[in-house]
Amino acid sequence: MNTWLSLHPKPGRNFGAALRFLWAVFGCLAWAALPARAVTITNVTVVNVTPTGFSVLWRASASTPSIAVFADAAGTTNLAGQLGVTAFPLHTGNPALTNAYDRRLAAAVTRQKTATAGLNLMRVTGCQPGTTYYFRLTSTPASGAPAVHPASGPLPAVTTENENTFVLNSQQLVLDLMGADTEGFIVLLSSTNSPHPLAAVVGDGVNTNQVFFSVSDLFALGGGGNFALPGAQSFFADVLGPAGTDQQRLVSLTFTTQLTVAQTTEIGLVSEYVTLALGSTVLRAGQTSGVPLNFNSSVGIGTLDFLVDIPPARLTNLTLQSLAPQIDAGFVSITSQGGSTSLVHIVTLPGQFLIGGQQIAQLTFLAVTQQTSAFVPLRFLAATAAKPGGAPVNVPVAQPGRAVVIGSQPLLEVNPDTNGLRSATLYAQPWMSYALQMSSDLVHWVEVNHFPETNQVSTLRLPGTGNQFYRIQLFTPDPPVLEAMLTSGPARQLLFYGRPGTNYTLQSATSLSTPTTWLPFVSYTFTNSFRYVSLPNTNAVIFHRLRRN
Repeated sequence: MNTWLSLHPKPGRNFGAALRFLWAVFGCLAWAALPARAVTITNVTVVNVTPTGFSVLWRASASTPSIAVFADAAGTTNLAGQLGVTAFPLHTGNPALTNAYDRRLAAAVTRQKTATAGLNLMRVTGCQPGTTYYFRLTSTPASGAPAVHPASGPLPAVTTENENTFVLNSQQLVLDLMGADTEGFIVLLSSTNSPHPLAAVVGDGVNTNQVFFSVSDLFALGGGGNFALPGAQSFFADVLGPAGTDQQRLVSLTFTTQLTVAQTTEIGLVSEYVTLALGSTVLRAGQTSGVPLNFNSSVGIGTLDFLVDIPPARLTNLTLQSLAPQIDAGFVSITSQGGSTSLVHIVTLPGQFLIGGQQIAQLTFLAVTQQTSAFVPLRFLAATAAKPGGAPVNVPVAQPGRAVVIGSQPLLEVNPDTNGLRSATLYAQPWMSYALQMSSDLVHWVEVNHFPETNQVSTLRLPGTGNQFYRIQLFTPDPPVLEAMLTSGPARQLLFYGRPGTNYTLQSATSLSTPTTWLPFVSYTFTNSFRYVSLPNTNAVIFHRLRRN
């Protein structure tokens, strides 16, 4: 018998922070291993150079970064153990978190987002002022050969600054990256009057959509100490995210000759972005349905391509319907890439583009017949977008969707608590009856109630306190079950449960004294597992029973 089990958190706890498990005993997912791509190291940049340290930034996806520092260009004198090395360095993390554990946890999330964007940052400390150091970078994937930079030849060099100098007009810069989720991105702040840029991580020391710079951490060209040019100065802010999505903005600050400590300027940068989201639907096996494809962007988009992962054993015949009027239907395509992956290609009409928030299409599909019930994820694997002229635009958010396919088994999904009340959503075949059961140990199960179901989706109240498991089962009793129903008026009504395809006779008697005379009232052959029967209005005492023929 197929069921869904779910562990409910204790009341009073934050449901979002609690663990919740849904177990399906009738299905599983198998993932096919994809061949690993070779890791490459690109865009190597020396940043954050001071008298006592420096950082190196580079791109390499899906790998673990490391750096080796040497005293010579040939790489014969390794300074391991003499210098400090930190991967993905952060200053303070999220300033809104006062608990040390929460702050460490949030910092780990920020670092992971940086790595996911294919960005690698290593900090080297304990250096001597005015000294030249040489380095070799390595990015090691989970499988396959590591990438090394440089692969051969002399090692790249960096010379630390000679000294820090007093800055009369000390300024701080906070950039607001307005738009999609940019936490973990790295922003470079550079000037033509400074030899090395500053690098800062979005969300470090500020909100998760902000980046912070102490502008005086820049150094002047020619070794003249910290950056301190008076008047209006221009800086380039390069926002680095996933490959192909970098953006550059020009930022201007004015420096005076007056003593100022930590003067702060906050500037908003509207990020160019596209977000995608698939909706959800509920359908029966063998039915056709669809989910909305929702789109949002800060700039006009002419081309959109994305890979979706939709298991063909569950859903097939993928099509795009209800296209937005800007889309050229003649150039829309869905191409299978093998397995469960399909490539969706969308192009707008000449002179048209997609911008802002809107539903741009309906992704439709057919649920394969005779399959078990399942929550089927609709995942994005990758997405790219381009302006009408071909310039790429970042797609940092692609929200997956879901299709709930109802076969012969019911599905039960626990909902978050509402004012201490527990509930669950039931997905099931209508016009069948079901039994809700609960257990505290997964061994001893107790029936909470049984009930007829006329809808495909409904909400159930859940009893119990503490950690509980719940499951739902088809209720097709043999022998049949007969229940008297309460009504608002004098009318009498019976509800009886049985097995589909079975013939039953409802009998009645006016007395249970021996011998009891049972008379047939009505006979039915069940087409589902329950039936309501209305009885004649009477004040007489009448007994009823149900017999299987």
